[in-house]
Amino acid sequence: MVENVEFNEEKKRFNLTWSQGGYRSISEFDFIVVATGHFSIPNNPAFKGEETFTGKYIHAHEYQDGKLYKNKRVLLIGGSYSAEDIALQCWKYGSKSGFEICVESE
Repeated sequence: MVENVEFNEEKKRFNLTWSQGGYRSISEFDFIVVATGHFSIPNNPAFKGEETFTGKYIHAHEYQDGKLYKNKRVLLIGGSYSAEDIALQCWKYGSKSGFEICVESE
């Protein structure tokens, strides 16, 4: 568990205080990435006619591996990094051509 992050102005590095199972330590890093997981709760919008769709419908949160979509046609709805990453992986592992990414408008 991360307890504290401080920037050391003299060293131009971050000091990260963390603990695990009763052990506590401080580590130095050049960069810190904060991945809070605020996209961990899927938003599944409804689409007209989706009840007649016979294929697989998943959220990016459930995506596991591009190999599962080999020889499949894939429609990605979204326009951010996860949609791009999924599209590239599916293409790399042999999804059929005709890839589409639809940007969802709000």
